[in-house]
Amino acid sequence: MPVQLAELLADVPDGPRVDAAALRAAGADGEILVVLDDDPTGTQSVADLPVLLEWTEPDLQWAFEQGAPACYVMTNSRSLAPEAAAAVNREVAQRALAVGARLGLRPRFVSRSDSTLRGHFPLETQVLAQVVGADTAHPPDGVLLVPAFPDAGRITVSGVHYAGDRSGYLPVGQTEYAADNTFGYRSSQLREWVLERYAVAAPQQDPPEVELLDLPTLRTDPEATAAAVLGLRPGRVLVADSADENDLRLLAAAVLAAAAAGVRPLIRCGPPLPRALIGQPRREPLSGNELRQLTTSDSGRAGGGLIVVGSHVGRTTEQLAALLRRHGGLPVVELPATPASRPNSAQPASSPGAADRAALDDGRSVDALANQLAAILTDSDAVLATSRVVVTGDDPQQSLAISVRCRGGWSRPCTPCWNASPRGSSSPRAVSPRPTWRGTASR
Repeated sequence: MPVQLAELLADVPDGPRVDAAALRAAGADGEILVVLDDDPTGTQSVADLPVLLEWTEPDLQWAFEQGAPACYVMTNSRSLAPEAAAAVNREVAQRALAVGARLGLRPRFVSRSDSTLRGHFPLETQVLAQVVGADTAHPPDGVLLVPAFPDAGRITVSGVHYAGDRSGYLPVGQTEYAADNTFGYRSSQLREWVLERYAVAAPQQDPPEVELLDLPTLRTDPEATAAAVLGLRPGRVLVADSADENDLRLLAAAVLAAAAAGVRPLIRCGPPLPRALIGQPRREPLSGNELRQLTTSDSGRAGGGLIVVGSHVGRTTEQLAALLRRHGGLPVVELPATPASRPNSAQPASSPGAADRAALDDGRSVDALANQLAAILTDSDAVLATSRVVVTGDDPQQSLAISVRCRGGWSRPCTPCWNASPRGSSSPRAVSPRPTWRGTASR
């Protein structure tokens, strides 16, 4: 039964307000936050930061030289098999440390993942800890786990992670997210979830010590909050409650103070914590005028906007349906995710490779779809959506293999690509059709 937010927070006092500017001033000189983003949605909570889709050393050097307090690297590792996800994280971290050494910058790594607990944990934080430890002879001081995304209704109270909205909140283990075919779980209590993930993903390892920084402590006892972060060491995980933006800022203040004292944990978090760590205020979504500046070509002609719908969870399907009800004439281009609609299909939907072959064999190739969308976008908005059928395998590994193959079939770069200009520039600029994108996150 959903519980109301007021009920969850009934006995929790408010905390002192923290100004973003104070956090910005507390950041250490010569450091840059490198956010390894395991899914393309991670930048929705930040603005005006460099974003990379490829992580060669020249790409990372470009990002580091922008003078921003953080940069994002879109690894998309949530859609990769564990071995590939580990390799990507290792590669990004090693190259970032090498570039930082040349430029006199110290990268600090954040592993940004899903606010509903799906992703490669503890694999990714372990890989980052190994790379940092090998480079500095001082491994990170444990892991700070903060999956909360209050703007999206994902909060942590008394160590229990919830998902909800104004109609009420459910422990996340009772939601459809916990039934994910690849990263499914049972526990809503984050301490138990950490131990569950270790038992599944790292059964050969001793489980970590897991402690909780609860909301009353975070909001009313700065000394105890600081002590909790300062007490982190390798082999420990600190789970932090958070129910609103100010909670994240209170936590960021403790993290920055701990860093000044030499304690630097790896951070595994949902989208908004990096915003607090760099002292960036919440930015409203782009206005119509700002969007026009980003989409107006050099000829002065404004094109349409592309709405991409990939997630297959029920909430996303509801959102897509609501969009099409409000804008009935909006063109929709669908990416088929199952061969079920193909006559004489000999392969079951759960067979690895069936989905992407069906999508590519039915006459709507990647190039044809790209050309179709390009024609629509010259003067209209458009929706690019995967079909709403979920294709699964017989086990999590097979389901992930299907996802990887489908993603490989559809993720080739299109020509031309467009790079969103930094704010203040009058138009986008064309970039070469290579699988990289140096851009600026604009929320």
